[in-house]
Amino acid sequence: MNNNMINFRYSFRQTRALFGKELRSYVGSPILYIIMTVFLLLTGVFYFKDFYIIGRADMRQFFNVLPFFFMFFIPAITMRQIAEERSSGTLEMIITMPVSASNLVLGKFFASVAIVMIMMAPTLFYVLSLGVAGVPDYGMIVAGYIGTIFLAASYVAVGIFASSLTKNQIIAWLVSTAFCIFFTMIDYFIQFIPGKIFAFLNYLSASYHFQGLAKGVLEFRNITYLITVSLFFIILSVRSIEERR
Repeated sequence: MNNNMINFRYSFRQTRALFGKELRSYVGSPILYIIMTVFLLLTGVFYFKDFYIIGRADMRQFFNVLPFFFMFFIPAITMRQIAEERSSGTLEMIITMPVSASNLVLGKFFASVAIVMIMMAPTLFYVLSLGVAGVPDYGMIVAGYIGTIFLAASYVAVGIFASSLTKNQIIAWLVSTAFCIFFTMIDYFIQFIPGKIFAFLNYLSASYHFQGLAKGVLEFRNITYLITVSLFFIILSVRSIEERR
């Protein structure tokens, strides 16, 4: 029991150290602020269009388009995570050290999720503007942001797996974006497929599950799906790195 606790503490410290290193690296990079600026400009167009032009005092349209922005912006955040280590030769050095592949992946995973949350933080201004303008449905907004965390985590896991496959960051971005497009838009491509097959493929759509949460209904099956996608691609990333030991 004591050995297990010692191993857990050591593993936790490794993951925390890698998390801190990755987070500091991104926060100190101009790339993050470029991505944030473009993201906020584009999402702001949809929010303020509804708010000022249509006169709709809610964030429904913002959450509707969020998965479509995530499928391009999150791969831009994750494309460097493993690919950069491989291209610089530091991955080989890291995996020969007493650092497990799971610690490496988890450290980068949680750092990337934190970066996405930093990117999302200014959108809370939209909530404040709604509060000034009227009485928004805060339950739906909170559920939408909770869903955003799980959606972001699943796309981050996909992105890290794509980054683990290549040393080229552009290829990592393309592969990750392709996966994210599949998970985001599969329900748009299967409209004419028969019933049972449609239901199965529709269940694979991350945007389908996210929209369920964004409507203010925290259904267990939607959260479970997004967590499962995250765990699945985290495991694939660990396996991909371990094969190079």
